[in-house]
Amino acid sequence: MKKQIRTVLAAILAVSLAGCSKAASSIASDSAPKINIVTPEENGFATGYATDIMRTEFFDYTVNSAYLTDTFSDYELTEGNVFLVVDLTVKNSLNQSIPMFDTDFQAQWGDDENDDAFAYSVTAYGAAPAEGVLPEEYELAINEERTGKLVFQVPAGHKDFSVSYMEVYDSGEQGNTFFVYFTAQ
Repeated sequence: MKKQIRTVLAAILAVSLAGCSKAASSIASDSAPKINIVTPEENGFATGYATDIMRTEFFDYTVNSAYLTDTFSDYELTEGNVFLVVDLTVKNSLNQSIPMFDTDFQAQWGDDENDDAFAYSVTAYGAAPAEGVLPEEYELAINEERTGKLVFQVPAGHKDFSVSYMEVYDSGEQGNTFFVYFTAQ
């Protein structure tokens, strides 16, 4: 008899907790910002948008925001171009430190048929990193997260861009490719 009462009480407790749990998670999910983690499809490509977390094999990265400007620090602008300033966060997801480079990411614009519609950060072309700009080379410690800017020279007149990353292994073999699409302000 005691065993049956315990079983009934356990069932009532489980039902009442399930109801509370649902209500609590519903409230939490309504007020919490949505986090979208993007991983590659079977074809080896991953497509995301600003504020999505792009999960590569080595690190996570997020394009936090982006804007266009005619001036940035003391960087010189080539005629017909503007600066695309991308605020980016990278976080090491390996159990070892990893080297990062300004050439890990590239900005792209226009249609897919124009192979020249891309640029690397200005630091890849010899410009010294201004305050807040990610350097040409840096190391991410285990679980370290770093936020900084990548500054690209892009043709004036464009507002829609992507920042891409392609996994490349020590052997030279290429892995997955990631694209984050956004409209620069």
